[in-house]
Amino acid sequence: DDLTSRQQTGPGFQFENADLVPEHGVTLELGARLDYEAVRIEVWGYRATLRDAIARSTRNTEDCPPSTPQCGASWSRFQLVNLDGVAVIHGAEASVLVRLPHDIDVTANVAWARGDGDNPEPRTAGSVDYESRVPLSRVPPLNGTVEALWKSTFGMHAGASLRWALLQDRLAVSDVSDQRIPPGGTPGFAVLDIRSGYRWNDNFVAGLVFENVTDAAYRYHGSSVNGAARGLRLFAEFGF
Repeated sequence: DDLTSRQQTGPGFQFENADLVPEHGVTLELGARLDYEAVRIEVWGYRATLRDAIARSTRNTEDCPPSTPQCGASWSRFQLVNLDGVAVIHGAEASVLVRLPHDIDVTANVAWARGDGDNPEPRTAGSVDYESRVPLSRVPPLNGTVEALWKSTFGMHAGASLRWALLQDRLAVSDVSDQRIPPGGTPGFAVLDIRSGYRWNDNFVAGLVFENVTDAAYRYHGSSVNGAARGLRLFAEFGF
């Protein structure tokens, strides 16, 4: 698809590059976990390096393939290219579980990532603010969850969770014209969900979820649609 297709994408019209070569990546991870009485903590860090990383590079109307009028009519045009040098994504993740009295568990997770690679745009004569290293496309912002869950000994459970993310304004060149990403970046959000349920035995469980209690408008970075609005979801599972 990357080698041959011509298509309209979020950033604009993208056309083929038969000279692309595969990406080659190496990921190193290091983590630790601590279990101490009613507390469990996990922390992980990682570094991923990509050689020949594939990214979008802007093109002019005269660069459009022949017999492709939609390319010239598009606001932005891109071609996939292999980046020079080594692209790097590094990040960290952590989670905490605390078991409280009265059968209540509280968990929290947080994740952070940052990606950089060589600029896919050529340096032009007279350019002053040219950056040799730029953000990689659609790397998520700092985000996480917090949840409190009560589980009874007779099958009932209830809990509340908060999903959140900060503003992501570190944008690649192609992200700036991407219709899936608002101007200035994807806004941060906080979404509250409440759930309850009952497990009769190993073969039957029913539950109710009150989703997005505050009816917050939110979008995960790079998504083309907003998340679900306020709503109720009832489910039942049967097994044998």
